[in-house]
Amino acid sequence: MTISLDPPEISKAYAGEVTLRCEPNISQTVEVETLSIIRIMKRDTFDATEKTWVTLTETKNVDIDNAFIQITWPSVVPETFGVYRCDAIGFTTNSDIVLGKSEDLDIGLSALTANSLLDLLLETKNYLQENVVKNSDEISNLDLKLTTLLEKEKDISREIADRFKMSEKTRESVIRSLLFPTSSVHWPGQRYALLQPVSGCPVDFSFYGGHTGYFKLHAVSSSDFNKSSNNSHPHIAGPLYTVSGENQFITLKFCVTNGAFNTGNWPNGNYCILKVGSSYPTGLSAGSIDIRTKSTNNQDNMGGNIPSGKPSQMQFCCKRSSDRSQLMVMPTEHPFYLYRLGGACQEIAGMDVQLEYFEIQTEGSNRASGTFPYHIPQSDGSLRFEICYYSKS
Repeated sequence: MTISLDPPEISKAYAGEVTLRCEPNISQTVEVETLSIIRIMKRDTFDATEKTWVTLTETKNVDIDNAFIQITWPSVVPETFGVYRCDAIGFTTNSDIVLGKSEDLDIGLSALTANSLLDLLLETKNYLQENVVKNSDEISNLDLKLTTLLEKEKDISREIADRFKMSEKTRESVIRSLLFPTSSVHWPGQRYALLQPVSGCPVDFSFYGGHTGYFKLHAVSSSDFNKSSNNSHPHIAGPLYTVSGENQFITLKFCVTNGAFNTGNWPNGNYCILKVGSSYPTGLSAGSIDIRTKSTNNQDNMGGNIPSGKPSQMQFCCKRSSDRSQLMVMPTEHPFYLYRLGGACQEIAGMDVQLEYFEIQTEGSNRASGTFPYHIPQSDGSLRFEICYYSKS
């Protein structure tokens, strides 16, 4: 590497532009393809050991044909004088590493007399002091701006805190009014799941940000596999029945609440919903149904945000509290399903109800415990679940 000064000699009195340039020697560039880094360094004048070098400028990943680096001073300043060198790291066409370093270049210092050196040191001192004052002023201005910004941030934080100093119920009410401004009745809070209708999940506070999931049950093969698909469940999210080779499946999709808000308890009535998590919504009783899906090469599956249990064991939360003809009050904007709990479907104010069902081909001997929805074992070993579909009147 070669380091050079233009003009070659300078003094304190020189008033023109000064350029310090570093570039590879031609003989060194025969096999070198690129330079990973090339830099100019200056010896630290305050280090008595003369071993400390400070990098002034560098550039990286340079093609050898354009490899150079330079520093230009508009005029001679005390900082111009000192001892400089440059070095570089490159790679040959064979990817071998090549290191290069220039000779030291002493600008001005070696030719100075004692008096000139003293003058230079005094000038350097004054120059550094001026920079310190200038930098101090800039730092003071930055500190002032930072203090102003911090005060504004505190004011904004206080304003936000003042606006949200309200009870949890009030905050929920505000969010509810923003998200669902037309709804006067909302779905109960806590965790639970509903069968998903073809129209999708309810758009409501309790379901906002919730997720969907599914149970895929491996049914026992039957020639009557699709017999219940003929208008028995026209509103359930599909595809309900699917076939893969010799395997037959039924897939139940669910809408799962977020459980994040306290929007009230389930009303009195006769119905069942699906359990989610380790606890039951307030006032509802536990129950489960064990379903004997295909035992040979069983391919039961589940995914997404799902109810408790598994495809072969469905867990329910049920309410049995009054005459089912006594109207329940529920959100009416979006269709939904409830599991039937004995007798006719529960009546809901402002909604039409339609009894539907789906059947699962099983190996028989299915078991139920606790409080569970109405289901009918069929003579062929299948299990029929009766569900109530609600839509706005």
